[in-house]
Order: sequence, then structure tokens, then C-alpha cells
Amino acid sequence: MATNYDKLNGLDSEQKYKFLVKRSRENRLPETLERLLNNDKVSNKLDFLLQSLKLLEEGELINSVTTDTSNALIAYTATCVTSELEAIIEWFFKHIRKEELKSCKSIETLGKSLSRVPSLKSILYEGEVFSGVEGYNCYINKLCTLRWSKAYVLPLVEMLRDVSLDGKQLDTVTDKILNTLSFISLPDVPQLVYQLLLFASKGKHKTVISGVINTFRELEKTFADENTNEDSLFSNPSLSEEFVQVEGTTILHITIAIKHDIELGKAIIWNLKHIRNFTCFSLGLGVALLSHHRFTEQVMTLLKSAIQKNLKCRSLIKQSKILNDIITNPNDIGEIFKALISRKDGGWDLLTEGLVKLAFVLLDSPETSDISSANIGISILETCYKLHPHCKSAVLNQVLNRIISSSQLPSNKHRKLLYSISRRSLQLMLTETKVLKDNLPNIPQIPVSNAEAVLSAIVPVMRYDTPLRDYSIMVFRKSLFSKDRNSRTIAVIGLTEMMKKFKVGEAYSQSSQLSCSQVQVHMMVTKDINEAVCTEIVLLLKRALKQQNSIRSTVYDRLGDVVSCNQQIYPMVLQLLGEQLDAIYEKDVNLLPPIKLSECVTTLPEHSILREPVPNLIRAIFQCTQLIRTRIDEEDDDIMKLTEKLTSILLRCCKSDLEDWELDKAVQFGNTGVESRNLVTAQSLISILEVLLEHIILNAQGLSEEADSFKKLFYILNNIIELLNEKQSSSKAKKFKPQPSFFSLEAIATLLEYLFENDKSEHEDFCTTLRTTTNISTWALGTLMDHLKNFPSNNCDFTSKDVSRTLRNLSKSIVQNLANSNSLYREKFSSVLLKVVQIVKNLDSDRFDEFCEGCQINKESSLCSQIFTFLKSSTEEENFEEAQNYLAILYTINNNDSNMLSWIDDVVKVGGLNSALSKDTVAYLLSNNRENSKNHDTLLAISEDIHSCLGDIEDEDYSLNHQKIYQIITENNAPRILLVQSLAIDKLLSDIEWGIQMGCNEDQADVISVILSKIAAILIPLLQCQTPRGTSVIDQVGRTVKNFYTTFTAFIKHETAKVSERGTLRSLEKLSKVVGKQLNDSLYKFMIYIETHDDETGKKRTQVVIRKQVIALPGIIYALEQCERNLITLSKKAKSVDFMEHFKRSTARDFRIRGDLLRSNDNQDENTDDNSNKQPRKKQKLSSR
Repeated sequence: MATNYDKLNGLDSEQKYKFLVKRSRENRLPETLERLLNNDKVSNKLDFLLQSLKLLEEGELINSVTTDTSNALIAYTATCVTSELEAIIEWFFKHIRKEELKSCKSIETLGKSLSRVPSLKSILYEGEVFSGVEGYNCYINKLCTLRWSKAYVLPLVEMLRDVSLDGKQLDTVTDKILNTLSFISLPDVPQLVYQLLLFASKGKHKTVISGVINTFRELEKTFADENTNEDSLFSNPSLSEEFVQVEGTTILHITIAIKHDIELGKAIIWNLKHIRNFTCFSLGLGVALLSHHRFTEQVMTLLKSAIQKNLKCRSLIKQSKILNDIITNPNDIGEIFKALISRKDGGWDLLTEGLVKLAFVLLDSPETSDISSANIGISILETCYKLHPHCKSAVLNQVLNRIISSSQLPSNKHRKLLYSISRRSLQLMLTETKVLKDNLPNIPQIPVSNAEAVLSAIVPVMRYDTPLRDYSIMVFRKSLFSKDRNSRTIAVIGLTEMMKKFKVGEAYSQSSQLSCSQVQVHMMVTKDINEAVCTEIVLLLKRALKQQNSIRSTVYDRLGDVVSCNQQIYPMVLQLLGEQLDAIYEKDVNLLPPIKLSECVTTLPEHSILREPVPNLIRAIFQCTQLIRTRIDEEDDDIMKLTEKLTSILLRCCKSDLEDWELDKAVQFGNTGVESRNLVTAQSLISILEVLLEHIILNAQGLSEEADSFKKLFYILNNIIELLNEKQSSSKAKKFKPQPSFFSLEAIATLLEYLFENDKSEHEDFCTTLRTTTNISTWALGTLMDHLKNFPSNNCDFTSKDVSRTLRNLSKSIVQNLANSNSLYREKFSSVLLKVVQIVKNLDSDRFDEFCEGCQINKESSLCSQIFTFLKSSTEEENFEEAQNYLAILYTINNNDSNMLSWIDDVVKVGGLNSALSKDTVAYLLSNNRENSKNHDTLLAISEDIHSCLGDIEDEDYSLNHQKIYQIITENNAPRILLVQSLAIDKLLSDIEWGIQMGCNEDQADVISVILSKIAAILIPLLQCQTPRGTSVIDQVGRTVKNFYTTFTAFIKHETAKVSERGTLRSLEKLSKVVGKQLNDSLYKFMIYIETHDDETGKKRTQVVIRKQVIALPGIIYALEQCERNLITLSKKAKSVDFMEHFKRSTARDFRIRGDLLRSNDNQDENTDDNSNKQPRKKQKLSSR
């Protein structure tokens, strides 16, 4: 053996390597190494060890041999001498730097070698001797400074995980691993994150989570930059599927890790609170945390707040030019949610439950909260319902439960969601018929508006599900005879909705309408079945027409829509309506009136009621007959009979007078007894006449006979209205409420066209007769305003095309005739147009611009020119109300167009308007000027003009020989405009403060500093004005100044935190100079002016008024002191700049010794003492005990 060892000692490195290779092929490498390394006769064990490491890195050994060999090497490193240990570590560092490691199977040896270093007394590192602990620290730092190849990252991280690391070493290693995240291969990212999570358990939870979130943000940005077709990553269809899979898997790893380490969840929450711009990964991480019950409530509140903050920020950036310059527009969080929902695999499906929870929280928030948040919730639930089958039942059930169990006002957001699901996902709803069936019995117990929403979703499904249809009819039949009137109304609504969908004469197969996988295949629904269903429903409605007035009205009002949707059912409907009409129709054509109205009114002990809603019945017959006539060629006998009766009613109503209806001038109207019967009769007659007038207008062919009939009917209507108004004004009893008009919006729009448009040449005689009718225009406009005032609650669905088209035509007609009308009607037209524009803006803001274009009230139309021409030519005596309406219209349109702003700027420069109108005009200019880059110049000019009009506190400080720019500002209206100016400055300061909170870089901070300098220059003239004392203007100016110093302080704090990174801003030095040298001096004078005891007339003011005037001063002083305090702190940190150089230092700014007041008080005391000495003393009486 000795000879063999001598022979081995004589081998060079290459020969030793070949020897070890030969042993490895014989599977004897581990035992050979153990024998060599543990034998003292082997002179150069290090060479064998290093060659073994090289052999391991070749990766040609079988697994068992590799494991045993590695264990042998690790065992030797635990006992080897220090020099060999140093050589082993340096060998690894050299091969890592040169990227010569091929399989990294020997990396564990490096870990064990490093672990031994701290236990050594000394070690040689790069020619210097260090203690074991110091050397260990050097090795860790050197390892982290090396460039790690992509293939080395995971093995090195696994190795470092088992190495003991103190605080600084752990920081170094964690930062190194986080840096490698951005360049390693995508498939390795989840595994590396998993290793990082193990490092986080050593106390680096926040660092690890923050680093992972930032890394994925940069990766998402990289993918977005590489995509040339899309600007947004979240709407990018070409986004790498591999990257999406990696994000999902990473979220899955983190979610699982939280179950074992609760501190990770807390770290995620901490990071989410500090994220200003969410990405798919960061938002997905927050949603994933919702599945952990410990964090659900906290994360839900955080995400809801983040959504509202994101929406608010994007909205403010759109409105403000300042915010566009000082902050970056954040990602659209709604688009991020859409991207999250569309990702199904690779861990993303775990987010579905959390997304549904969050969406319902957004929907359940109060109606007063931001509507955009609710829209995001609706979008989430819609998409989840379509793309994630496992959550369909939960979503539908929760929506129905929220609508059905709502005991308060109906939720429009939940109804909107249900409507969207039923219209866009009908196939999917067919798989949830059990949920629908379970909720059907509860529908008659809920509010009517909620019931309509549920029924509109359920009824379409009944066409394809026979058991559901039969069960629904049974529920409605039972509800129709319930004691609760609300239940009966809902039953009528449900039955009529079914009649719309089960069309007679139409046969269809379920398999032809829907996917075969969703329904029973080839289940035929024949026209006979539909007809049988409709016949059964008509019989039930006939029973409903024997109930109260409200139930009958509901039936009549819905039958017109039924015939419109289900044309072939008209014979049954007309027969039903004809029977009801025959009961009240006077068959003798020579008798007046044509309707037995007195038989329809029932007198009760306390009041009277209309048993048969005659106006609703007549309107329903008119609608049905007119619809059928336009759609069928042949005249039906039933239609002809009903038409003859309606014509007879119309003609005989024209011949009737008030005496025929038992409504002469001698009758009395009230709320009890016979008087209440007269009132019900009069109101019913008004509604009947409105129905007849509407029929004439909507079906007019331009005949003179039609115009005469309209004129006679309106004459009777006008007489009844005048009679009611006369009796009501003279009566001392309780006033009776007016009833809603039966004259529809569509009829009013058509009537206004006949009355005011000049292009009706084919109906010239008809229009002439209408225009000569007394009070017709006033009544039409008054009725129109009543409709618009009650628009949200007048049973009109704004989303319907008919209502939207009617409003558009109405507005277009008003705009076209606005300039041609006389002053009286022009003022009313402007009021109507303003109301319509406000309604559309509130109820359908998404299509508001389209509406304005259709009505020709957009920025390119002639209406704006007319408005500005009118405003320029207006004087104090002219129509103030009309001008106010015009300004309100412009404010509502709010196009922020440069032409509109220049026009209104011209109006303000010309002036001559009413004082209150001047204030509104300037307010409109300033509110729409927020997106204009010249906004500060406008504010400065207005401030100087106000200063010029009100005068200066001290004449020598400011020259009043100022050439005014805006002539609209006068001495009378300057205080009002000063109030508007202060509010506009407050908005600017609010925008700046929001931008500071959102964070800004150096360039953006420089812009903030410049803007604050301009605002300080704007405030200086305002503070030196002789503002009228005792008014709210002084309080508002004080609040504005306080807000300025508060915003300036927030900016100083922001710059103090950044001064060590980027130094001080040059513009901040200029700002501090302006504030300290000019604004503060003006502020001191302003405070002295407020405290002055003598007003302009020289009269003494009471202490109460003084107290009210100076109440704002402590707040202003405190804000100024905080500003100076933070400036001192910034100066100390900056060292090279003294920001307090131009500030007047004061030790006692909160009080002053007024010598004149002391002297006057002393004189008063002396006089009081003299008077008291002259008066005789009164004897004091001792009270006996």
C-alpha cells in the first residue's frame, strides 16, 4: 500500500482527475475518497478534493454516487486544515465568477465550508489575517458581490438558506437574491420566491414582500414596453402566458406560506398600504389575502379604500392641469380587475372567491358613495359569472338575496347587475333554475321596483323551462288573491311580463335558441302552448280587474307594452278592455257626458276614491288600437267598434261643458264628504282630457277638425284647472296635492314643435289654430317642468330608447327655437333645457356627450354663441334668471374647450352684468380654467383687479393706479368675487396637497414649488384689500391663507425626507423668499386690519363682532409657526441653504401690547373711581343667622 500511496502522491492534477474518473466508473469513488482523505500518507489531499469537486460538476455521475461523494467531501471539510478550507472557498468563488460550474451539485460543500469559518480563530483573506467571524463576513460580502449566473441562483440560494447569517449579512444576502429575481429565467421565479419566503422567516418579511412586489412591477412594465400594439399591459392580449402563469404560481406560494408564517400576511398589508400604483400582481396578492380569515376585514377595507383613491386620483387628474404636471396618472384599477378575472389557471383561480367578496362589498356600500366603485363591483361579478362556472350559483344567489331581503329603498346597483346577468348570460342562468325557483315565493313580499328587476331576469328563463313556468304561474295566481296590495301588484307585473315573452303564433326550439349543452335538447315549445299560457294569464287578469284602483291601473298601464311585444294576443286584450269600457260608456250618442264618471267614484265616510281608473283604461285602448293599426293590413271588427266608441267619447267631450260633468262654479272641493267626491271627479276629468289631447297630438294629420277638437278640449281643461286653483286659493282647508299629468313627454315635445317651429308648412292651419289657443304654451311648459321635476320617480326608465329619444328631440326643439321666442318663453325654455341637461348628466353620464351632440348643445353648436352674445349684451335690468340658466347650462356641459373659455373670458372683461350674475360668471371661468395652463395668470389678474376696486390697507404700500383687466369686477361685487377667488385658490391648494400625498419626483417637486410661488403672489393683493369687516369674506380669506401655509408645510416635510437623496431645489429657495419677504408682511398687516376696533364710519364695534373677526387668527398663526419650524429643520439638513433668511423671527406673535388701549382703559377706570367716590355709601345689612 505504501507503494500505491507514493505513486498517488506523485501524480499531477490531470492524472489524479483521470484516476478519480476511473474509480467513478467502477462506482467506487465515494469509498476511494474517504480512504484518501482520511489517510495521513496522502500528501496532497487538497488536489484530490478539488478534482473531486470538478468531477461532481461534470454531472456524469449517477445520483447515488453523487450523493455519497458529496457527503464524503462535506465530512472532510469539517476537519480539514484552515488553508485547505480557504482554498476550497476560493475555488468556488473563482468558478462562480467565471461561470465554470456546470451542474452545481457540489454547492453544498461551499455551504458547509462557509459554516465552519466563524468557528476558526483566524483565517487568511486576500493576504490579510482576520478572525473567523470577520472572515466569514468578508466571504459573505464577496459572494454577494459576484455576478451570479442564472443557473447558479437557485443552488446558491438553497445553500445560503442553511448558512447562519446575522442582521447585516441577512440584509446583504436578501438584497442580492431580490436583485437576481429580475433577470433569472421565468420558470425559476416561483421557486426563487419560495426560497425568499424561507429567508423572510428570519425577520425580513417586509423587505422580501416589498422586493417581490417591486420586481413583478418592473417585469410587468417590461412586458408592456415590449408590446407595441397596446399602451396598457392589463388590456394586452399578447401578454406572455408564461409570465401570467409565473405570477399566479408565485401568488399561490405566498398564499400557502402565510398559513405557516402569519407575519407574511402582516407584511403584505403593510406593503399594500404604501402602494400608490397597483399592478396585477400586487392587487392579486391583496385579493388572495382575503381567503385568510384573520386578515379579511382589514384587507377588504384597505382594497376598498385603494379603489376609491385610485378612481379619485384619475378623476382629479382629468380635471386639473396642476395634477397632470405633478403626479403620474396611476393604472386604471378597473382594467386590472378585468385582467385578474380573465386569468383562470396557475393559481389565479384561487382569487375568484376573494374577488366575489370584494365585489359585493363595493355593491353593498351606501348609494351616496362613488358610483364608479359600484361599477367595478358589477363588472367583476359579471365576468366571474361568465368565466368561472363554480361561482355562478353563489353570485346569482347573493344578488337575489340582496334584492329580495332588502327592506329599505331598492338598490339600483344590484338591480343593474341582475339585469346585466340575465341579458348577457341567459344560457348560464338556465343551469341555475333551482336558485330561481327557490326565490320565486319571496318575490311578492318585496318592494315593487325590486320585484320588477327580479322578474325581468327570471321570465326569459321560463320560456325554456316548463317546470319553472308552471310554478311561476301558480305563485302569481296565489299572490293575486293575497291580502297585501303590494303582492297583488307584483303578481300583475309578473303575469304581464310572461305575456310579453310567450308570443302567440311563434314556435321555437330550445336547442335552436340556446346551446344544446345548457338545455334539454329539441324540446319543442309550440304556438299552441304559448297561446294556452296567454289565455290562462288573461283569465287571471280579468280577475285582477275586479280589485282596487291601483291594481286595475297596473293592468291597464302594462297592456300596451304587452300588445307591442306580443302582437297576436291583441284579440284577447281588446276584448278584455272592451268589456271594461262598456261598463262606463254611455251608449246613447245623444247624451252628455259620454262616460258615466259618477258611477266610477265611490264615496267613503272619510274620503272618496276612483273605483275605475278611466284615464288609464282609455289610454290603454288608444295605445293598443293604434299599435295594431300600424302593424296589420286588415281592419278587425273589434278594433273598429272600439275606435268608434273612442271617437264618440272624443267628440262628445268636445261638446260637453262643466255642468254636464256636475262641476259648475258652485261646487266645492275638499278632502271629505261630497267635496272629496267633487275633487276626485275633477281630477279624473283632467286626466281623461289629457289622454284625449295626447291622442290628438300624437296622431294629428294637420286637419282643421283636429285642431278645433284640441282647442275645445283644452278650453274645458283650462276651465277646470282655473276652477280648482280658484277654490284652492279661497279654501282654508288642507290643500290637496296635484296629481301626475297623463300628457306624456313625447306629446309635450310634439306639441312644442307645433307651437314654436316654423317648418310645419304642411300643418300650417293646424299650427295656427294651436298657437291662438289661450294659455296653451304656458300650460305645455308648466306640465313639462312638472314631468322633469319628478323624472326619477315618474315611472320612466331612462335607459329605454324611447325616453332618451324623446328628451333628445325635446332639447333639440328648444335649442332651435330659443333665439326666436319672446323673452317670457325664452326664460322658460332656458329653465327646461337646464333641467333636461342636468337629468341626462346625472342618469346617463356615459352617453352625455353623445346626447349633447344630438341636441346641438355641444361646443360647436350655435347655442353657445347665442349664450355668450346674450351674456355680453346683458345689463343689470335684463333677464337675470335667463342668464343664470345659461351659465348653469354651460357649467353642466363643461367641455373645457378653449373657444368656450375665451368667450367667457371676453364676457368677464366686458362686464356690465348683475352683481350676483357677475359672481356666477367669474366662478364659471375659474372652475373651467383648472385645465388651462394660464390659470395662474387669470387668478393673479383677478386678485389685482379686486385689490384695485376695494382699495389698499396702506396706500403707500401698493399703487392703486392699476389698469383693470376684468371690467366685470366693480366696487359693489368685488367682495363676492373675492369669495369666489378664495374658493378657487383652495381648490388649487387641495390639488397640490393631493399631489404631495401621492409622491413626486424631483421635476414634479420643482413644478409644485413654482406653482406655490405663483399662488403666494396671488394671495398678496387679496391680503392687502380693504375687505368689508363683519362679513364671511374675511373668514374665507383667512381659511385660504391657512390652507396655503398648511400645504407649504406638507411640501417642506416632503422635501426634508428627500433632501439627503437629491439635495435642495433652487425653486424652493425662491418660494421661501417670496413667502418670507412678501406674503408674511401682507399677512401681518391683514391680521392688524382684522383686529382694528374702528371701522370706516368711526363707530365702535361690539366685542362680539371683534371676537367673530379674530376667531381665525390663532389657526393662521399656528399654521405659520409650523411652516417656519419645518423650514428650520430643512435648513439644518440642507446645511448649505438657510431657508429662514427672509423670514422675520418673532418670539411672541400670538399677542401684542396695545398702548393706546391701555391708556384709554386707565382713563375709564379713573373716571369710574371718581364717580364711585361721589356716590354715598349704602349701609350693609347683616343677615342674622
